[in-house]
Amino acid sequence: MKDLCEQERTKLIAEICALVREGRLTDEMREKGLALMGKLARRMPGEPAHALGVEEAREELTQTRRRSR
Repeated sequence: MKDLCEQERTKLIAEICALVREGRLTDEMREKGLALMGKLARRMPGEPAHALGVEEAREELTQTRRRSR
């Protein structure tokens, strides 16, 4: 059962990520989606945070904001 919950959690994160990347969400919806992704992508106690993809995500967000202006 635990594996199924983790699979569903991972799938939900991926679906929210796809919606955020589409760029058709309002700023408020994007903000709420990112907050939910953060809650879903929690770490286990003692597990260190990683920075994989952080710079890429920031750059993509900057580009998306420039395009939407």
